[in-house]
Formats: sequence, structure tokens, C-alpha cells
Amino acid sequence: MLFSSALLPQELALLGCIVAAAGASVAFLRRRGRLGMLRRLWLPLASFTLFGLADALVTLHGTWQAPWREANPAMRALLLRAGWLGQCLGSALWVLAWALVLSWLEAWRERRPARAAQLGWLQLWLAYALALGHLNGFVSWAAPRGAIGGAFSAFYRAWSGAAGWLEPISPFGYPLYSGLCFGGVAALAHVLAARLAAAARR
Repeated sequence: MLFSSALLPQELALLGCIVAAAGASVAFLRRRGRLGMLRRLWLPLASFTLFGLADALVTLHGTWQAPWREANPAMRALLLRAGWLGQCLGSALWVLAWALVLSWLEAWRERRPARAAQLGWLQLWLAYALALGHLNGFVSWAAPRGAIGGAFSAFYRAWSGAAGWLEPISPFGYPLYSGLCFGGVAALAHVLAARLAAAARR
């Protein structure tokens, strides 16, 4: 359940902070003349928005009066320090920080035409990684035994056996790695689908 009457003021405040951060990000990109990047990355960024909002809401419910239950070390620290207001702050900063990263990559892409394709793919990978990392976070609270939750659990077991030593060094917990892995697969599928569609139009 994403919404609850008992936490409705906190839910609306959290959503307001995220929406405000997203609006500020779009305004920043518009000022920099980089709205074209949003059009190019609309699918992973729309997924990032949808899954990020869902993840934020279930995290609010799951950690209410129990902040130690949050698996993301950075968000857990904010929750322990300031409760749900810490989550509002962390969520807004998360959106703004990634807007800056993607904008910086776009600026680099514009200055280096020879590397435009590689940098564009990197942007696509990061955007999908963000979306699928949040999907992992959402299903871990909402549907851990479902098909999607099972896929993430299977990856976690395999990854833990092969490279579990990486988990303690991640400031964002295990979803950083699942996001990067599944995000890479999604980015490759995106590029392949785009090329097949372009070939079909010829």
C-alpha cells in the first residue's frame, strides 16, 4: 500500500519535496539548454520517476518508527538523524544530484563529438540503473516474494557469493549493484530495440 490516512501529511510532504526537486532539476536543465537530453532519455527517466516515488512511499511506511530497517546506509543515517524529514531531504538531494551528473555528462558529450555515442550510452545506463535500483527497493518492501522480487533475490544470492565483499563499501546498499547490472541489460535492450526500429523504417 502506497498511501495511508495515518501518514497522509508525511506522504504529501515527501512527494512535495521530490516533485519540487524534479521541477528545480528541469528548470536547471532548461537554463543550460539541455532539455533535449530529457527527450532522449524519457523512458528510463519516466521509470526512475515512477519507481522512485513508489520506493520513497513504501520506505516511509516500512521505516516509520523503525529507521534501522532501511537497507540503504545513506538514507538510514538520515532517517536515524532526522526521521521522515531526513528522508524528505535525502530524496530531494538524490534527485538534484543525479540531475547534475546527467547534465555534466551531457556537457561532456557536447564537447566531445567523437565520444557522443559512448557518453550517450553511459547516460542511458545510469538512468536505467536508477530506475531499476528503485524498483528493487520498492519490491523489497511491497512484494518480496513476487516474480520481480524473486528475480532480484536470485541475483542477490548469486552476487553475494561472487562479490559480496563489495556491499559494505556501497553508500547506497545492495540496490546500487542490482541497479547497475539490470540497468546495463535494460540499456542494451533499449539500444537494440531502437536500432531495429530504425532499420524497419528504412
